[in-house]
Amino acid sequence: MTRLLTFVEITICMRNSLTVLIVLFTFMCGCKKHKNIDSTNIAEGNVKIVGQIDSVNSRIVSISYFDLVRDDARYSMVIDSLTGEFEFNITIHHPQDIQFGYGRISFPLFVEQGDSIHLKLSTKSAGLDYNDIGDVVKVTGTQSAINTDIIRYWQFRANDYAWVEPNGLTFKQYVQSIEKQLHHEQQELNRFVEQHNPTQKFVTWANNHIVYQNANYLVDYEMYLADSGLPIIDTLFDIQPFPVHNPHGFISSAFMHHVLSYAGNKYFRSDTSIMSLAQAGHRGLAYIKSIERVSQEETSGVIKDFMLFKFFASLVGESVHKADPISQILLLEIKTPTFAKALDKTIENARFAKQGDIFYKSSALASTQLFDKNPVDYIRELSLSQVVFVDIWATWCGPCLSEMPHLLAIETELNRLGVKVVTLCGRSPKDAWQQIVSDNKLPGEHFHLDGSQTKRLAKELNVKGYPTYMIFANGEIIENLAPKPSDKHNLLDLLSKVKTENFDEQ
Repeated sequence: MTRLLTFVEITICMRNSLTVLIVLFTFMCGCKKHKNIDSTNIAEGNVKIVGQIDSVNSRIVSISYFDLVRDDARYSMVIDSLTGEFEFNITIHHPQDIQFGYGRISFPLFVEQGDSIHLKLSTKSAGLDYNDIGDVVKVTGTQSAINTDIIRYWQFRANDYAWVEPNGLTFKQYVQSIEKQLHHEQQELNRFVEQHNPTQKFVTWANNHIVYQNANYLVDYEMYLADSGLPIIDTLFDIQPFPVHNPHGFISSAFMHHVLSYAGNKYFRSDTSIMSLAQAGHRGLAYIKSIERVSQEETSGVIKDFMLFKFFASLVGESVHKADPISQILLLEIKTPTFAKALDKTIENARFAKQGDIFYKSSALASTQLFDKNPVDYIRELSLSQVVFVDIWATWCGPCLSEMPHLLAIETELNRLGVKVVTLCGRSPKDAWQQIVSDNKLPGEHFHLDGSQTKRLAKELNVKGYPTYMIFANGEIIENLAPKPSDKHNLLDLLSKVKTENFDEQ
């Protein structure tokens, strides 16, 4: 499944300050009165996940989930080689499922703010496969009942789900094919409930998860329309049995993807005036038009607040100047405290980043510092005396994040070779960057670049996409498409060769 809040990038320059005033006046006149919708479960909280593996076959464990504020959140760590122990401390904003991964095993866990989950993986007497998961994994601590049910259910599932090709089907026919799959999975869940008598909390989660995982296949039909040059319909996502305006749906991470697909479709991709701006190659005002439509057309409540925050975050990434005045209006309109706080923090960070030509610098073990030198110049200086391995990435890039545990796993070899690691994170939320660097304890030095800085970096280093890996030595780029950290042997061999050719002879 692709990442679903990748809104089409669109831009247009606002002609003068009068345009800003007109837009703000429209917001104030068009805002609907808020209903009293309960959002008490949406609040920042910490979750601790500790565990032990009795036979370490892989050095890496990982956790990933979709977060209301930070989008995709992924954490990996190296297991203690002597004790087999690991520990994650993560932040969530709503009770939801997260994904735990080790080797070939991957399964969801349900967590709430303040939880402490304990995992024990006994791999000595079982293989590492889905068929063995019930024998391999034991869960204690908070949420042990629902998580034991989830693990049983994950082993119970037949996994005989078939993807339906949308080509040539009408939308009605495609929805019917998804509903058929949905019905099959619901029957399977009913059989599991009859046989295992799980908790009601599990049943609530599983029903929502089944519904919204299937709802996410609707994206494929929108892609089919776009690829075929057919008009994009704005009613693709908010249909039965996949309702968007269901605050209780947040219990499943799949629901968040569904809401963002709905918002991107209705208020962005199916809007011909906004898409005309996209084709003209402009940005700011188009994002503002999307925010304006959400503000005027959506029913007040947590779902609307979620959409407004996400569109605003996209606008901030393009233009702080255009986002700044709108932030004050949205702070009055958004009633969910979590999103209001996140919006305020987003614009505050963006304002600060614009105060001069500043790059943020951090290390895994130190607090963030300000850095007033172009990081490419800094890398070239470092490479005069040592080999520098450069990782260019983004917080929303799945392949980038999946490589991080592999980078962590070769840290000892990199140190032995005397290779310096520098990572450059482009066009990403600063808070997400800080947390990923800190939680994953990434080796080396780390820079955060804002939108304009990212563009300059891409031009200066001829970066075509994320992730990109480069090797510097003697002030020059030796390899602009270096092997990935997961390609361990080729990468280490190349780094060793570069070191020998450039420094060992000196």
